[in-house]
Amino acid sequence: MSTPDETPQVPEQPRYGQRLPEGGQPAQPQNPQAPYGQPQYGQPPYGYQAPQPGQQNPYGQPPYGYQAPQPGQQNPYGQPPYGYQPPQPGQHGFGGPAQPVERPKQLEISFWLILAAGALTLISGLVVAALPSDVLLRMIEDTLRTQDPAGYAEMQTQMEAAGVSFAYLIGLLKGLAVVFALIGAGLYFLIAFFIRKGSNGARITGTVLAALSLLGLLGADPLNAAVIVLGVAGIVLAWLRPSSEYIAAKKAGLAK
Repeated sequence: MSTPDETPQVPEQPRYGQRLPEGGQPAQPQNPQAPYGQPQYGQPPYGYQAPQPGQQNPYGQPPYGYQAPQPGQQNPYGQPPYGYQPPQPGQHGFGGPAQPVERPKQLEISFWLILAAGALTLISGLVVAALPSDVLLRMIEDTLRTQDPAGYAEMQTQMEAAGVSFAYLIGLLKGLAVVFALIGAGLYFLIAFFIRKGSNGARITGTVLAALSLLGLLGADPLNAAVIVLGVAGIVLAWLRPSSEYIAAKKAGLAK
């Protein structure tokens, strides 16, 4: 009968850098191998193949433990993870360009109000030029007699001494009315178009002119009063917050 081998087994010498287990227990491997046929943690299953472009992942989800690559790193499997969509041009993310600021409706309304004020200015000048000279003369004489009778009589005396008639003054007045109407309408149109483009200088110029026009509001006829009101309203809309934000963005090159 054979006897069992009672020769004591010599324990394996520890490797360099390996800590001895406490209590004489045998050392356990730090990275235990998964059972045969099962994938290790963080690795794709045996036989897994990354889907080709245009194909879906046959498992429906990325493998267990799979981590998507960070920006600037390559995918270890050579293909982007399932469901990943790269940012499209014009979208935010990865430093994409921001969308330009749209022109607010307040600035659009301001443009049309100032434009209407300029149109009425031109119409008022053309109306004065189109009036018959005798009708315009009677209107001026009635106004002067009512406001300053003594001054009207003195003016008549001076005009007769200078050899100037009222008919000549009426013709001169018509020409000046057309010239001033063209200049005024041109200023309104320029300010309106430049404010619409986001010019802060045009907005400041329009503000000064609107403040000066308020001085002529008292005693103005309905047509001129409408011109003043439209111009002031347009300038007020140009100073509202949405308009100011657009003008600031335009100055920074971030608006259309």
